Amino acid sequence: MIIYHTFGAQFENYTQNINIMSIYRLLIPFLVAAIAASPLIAQLEFQKVDSVIYKGVDFIESSEWGEVLALAELEDKIIFLDAYTSWCRPCKKMDKVVFSRPDVGDLYNENFLNVKVNMEKGDGVNLVEKYHIIAYPSLFFLSPDGEVVHRVTGYKGPGEILKIGRQVKEGNKTVASLEEQYKTGERTPEFLYEYLQTSIEAKDGRQTARLEEYLSSQEDWQTEDIRSLLFHTLDTPDSPLFDHLIENKSAFAIQFGVSDVENKIQNLVYTAIRKSEVPLETAPLLFERAYPDKAAKFTQQFKLNHYRDQEDGVNYAKEIGSYLATNPQLSEDMLNEVAWNYYDLVADQNQVKSLLKSAKIAKKKSNTYLNNESLALLYAKAGKTKKAKKFIKKAIGIAQANKMSAASSEDLLAELSGN
Repeated sequence: MIIYHTFGAQFENYTQNINIMSIYRLLIPFLVAAIAASPLIAQLEFQKVDSVIYKGVDFIESSEWGEVLALAELEDKIIFLDAYTSWCRPCKKMDKVVFSRPDVGDLYNENFLNVKVNMEKGDGVNLVEKYHIIAYPSLFFLSPDGEVVHRVTGYKGPGEILKIGRQVKEGNKTVASLEEQYKTGERTPEFLYEYLQTSIEAKDGRQTARLEEYLSSQEDWQTEDIRSLLFHTLDTPDSPLFDHLIENKSAFAIQFGVSDVENKIQNLVYTAIRKSEVPLETAPLLFERAYPDKAAKFTQQFKLNHYRDQEDGVNYAKEIGSYLATNPQLSEDMLNEVAWNYYDLVADQNQVKSLLKSAKIAKKKSNTYLNNESLALLYAKAGKTKKAKKFIKKAIGIAQANKMSAASSEDLLAELSGN
């Protein structure tokens, strides 16, 4: 069912209007449903209940998207959709600061059918996928058949939301109008830049493709403006622009700083790997492009983390075996991390014994807390509980002597003592 509500400062007078609002709420679904059945009813004009107590935007809140589309067709209005979530702070701020304003209400109530939909409930879940929504608030202007007229993402202040509303009302520089120009062959650099900006503003997932097209119209890619546009817009390594970023890393580092550039590359690579349906195939290819000098190391570390997260002890141990073939001595911290993973994941005694040998060598070279704990873990996994207890007690003794925490070793000793 569709429910009307508005944002205003005088809610104490709401009860004066409760009866007429309740009746209207009950009538809306029946009138909408009757449109298709009766030509006469289809010609009736829906009128929202006007009330002097309401000053802001009159919103319909509905989980039934079909009803919204039907009502928009009946009223012959563009839908203004506020796609929100209950946890979105900028959404709440817009409710309080922007949508409560009389000037915003006047513009939007007269020209649009204003709808709020929680993107985590009802039809909102389907709308997230349909409209590629990745951030909130996402603000849409839609035709009665659900086609995008315009969209923007993120908090918009009163001035911005008024400008956007007038822009849509006039059909000026909207997503739809620019799409139409593009279809008719418009390709001037100025147009392509504007076309790109609408995607950036909308976060519609098409900004990298449009960035590629815009940059193809530019001869000099080594200006600060071009680097800034590329650096802040590129959102995938699946583009030749990613290779340009890698090849010109030093120039980007001078402009944005080494740390920011490295973080940008890393975020692009690992986001793509997480999204991949075949991450073990995707990771090596991306590492080779992003870090050619370190690709083998990064690939191996990724595989170890992947098998650990998948609780795949067999392949985790195999990968450690491959790692030891080229790096026979693990660092103390890495040996301890691997020993814990073996303890939790690996069942094959032969695989445990191969690492146990490395742990013995490490302990002999350096009689530390971690090396004793690592040796104890591997003895325990090999079924040699007596030896495991011996070395875990040594680890606890070293920790106590150095006033260190031995919580993990104490838990392991308690677990072994219970066997």
